[in-house]
Amino acid sequence: MLRRVLLVTSLVTGALSGCGPSRDPVEAKIEAAQTRRYVVADGSVVGFVGWNASGSHTGGFEAFAGEIAVEGGDPLKSTVKLEVDAGSLWADDDGLAERLKGPDLFDVATHPTLALTSTAIMADADGAAQRLQGTLTIHGVTKSISVPLQITVTPERVAARTQFTINRSDFEMTGQVPADDPLRDELQIVVELTAVPAEQAS
Repeated sequence: MLRRVLLVTSLVTGALSGCGPSRDPVEAKIEAAQTRRYVVADGSVVGFVGWNASGSHTGGFEAFAGEIAVEGGDPLKSTVKLEVDAGSLWADDDGLAERLKGPDLFDVATHPTLALTSTAIMADADGAAQRLQGTLTIHGVTKSISVPLQITVTPERVAARTQFTINRSDFEMTGQVPADDPLRDELQIVVELTAVPAEQAS
């Protein structure tokens, strides 16, 4: 249907001298392939869940910034960049939050920034889900990751969500907090991002 419309437009333009030129198909393709920047907005969440013998503890970070760049509106041609202020860490127990910020765990004084950066977003074999491949930096240690991702793109916003589990020892966070009932090695990371076009955020 699109090719038929373009053909009709071209014929009418050639026949009627009062009409302007038809749109260049090459120009249309370039526009479709353009990359649009979306900025992480209010309502986004960067959180974690840890466990010890007495139960689970939730926490997260209050300050972070990032962007999602999307080429041609295609989620699989997106890149995600997120930087987190480690010092903004909070937890469901104030005392636990302070210990998590300390030198044996996140050590926010020495390593003030956490980062998540994608290198590729790929569809699973059946095409029903996506995966984010990239790097995760915590406690000054950068590791490659491949994690599940849900991402939707519209002209008005991008929504992206990932949830995965890391071993904190892989990031050299070996402190036992609290000492009498320490958190397990596993730490679940939850990232829920809502991003709006950069021109709206400025």
